[in-house]
Amino acid sequence: MQQEAPASRSWKRTKCTDRLRLSYFEIMKCALESVKVVRLAAMVLTLSFTMASGDFIETFSNGGDDGNWHLTDNPDRLLRIESGGGNPGAYLHGQVFTPVPVWYVPLGTSPTHFLGNYSAQGIGRIGFDLDIFSGTQAPNRAVTLDLLTTLGTGDFSQGLEAYRIGRDISTLPVGWKTYSFALSTTSSSIPPGWVLLRGDGTPGTNADWQRLMENVETIGFELGKPGFAYPALNGWDLGLDNVRITERVPESGPGVMFPLTIVLLIVLRILVPNRFLCKTG
Repeated sequence: MQQEAPASRSWKRTKCTDRLRLSYFEIMKCALESVKVVRLAAMVLTLSFTMASGDFIETFSNGGDDGNWHLTDNPDRLLRIESGGGNPGAYLHGQVFTPVPVWYVPLGTSPTHFLGNYSAQGIGRIGFDLDIFSGTQAPNRAVTLDLLTTLGTGDFSQGLEAYRIGRDISTLPVGWKTYSFALSTTSSSIPPGWVLLRGDGTPGTNADWQRLMENVETIGFELGKPGFAYPALNGWDLGLDNVRITERVPESGPGVMFPLTIVLLIVLRILVPNRFLCKTG
């Protein structure tokens, strides 16, 4: 009698749940591949959310000062990076004698992450950490974000200024505190909470907001409300740290998450069937 040829072993698709058809080694192999795919999915999702926002943070570590931040142009006043005591680590230490101190990036500073075309970059938020070591306590004092442009003229009287009043600091806070301002840089109109003025003091228009967002030439963190008069009783001793600017992309909607979801599904569709190949008899 002619003997039947032994069955050859071949690779074919087998579900990892079909335990009766798999050896112990093959079960473990399928389990390992399952873990790899799950990890891959998690990595792709994490990457998609990382892509949705990009931050630059000036920590003043290793002597860095991306914006060339100042409190005054007086060279006799203290302005130096301290190696410790920040939030945490290094920080920028400055002193000034004025009713309303302002941390600012000087006009013409380049290159820097803190100036330029906010609209094209999709800037969504600006924040910083501040420690008021000493200063003048007064009613109606608040932290204000100022954005200005000369529209390329070098003359602020021909430019634009927008500001937004933030947290109240009438009672000067103790220790490091974080302040943050949301921005709608691609808005076609002046966002709520913002005041926009032309260089001559007249109100700006929606078109002016777009012009400013396309060419921010200087930025300031003002410790006071515009239009208020404050006493100049004491000098200010301030610390600045973790100045951050965030380029935000919408985290939902067809512009971002839909394409990323499609990419993820395609990757998993390719990998799952082809990786779960278990050797059977």
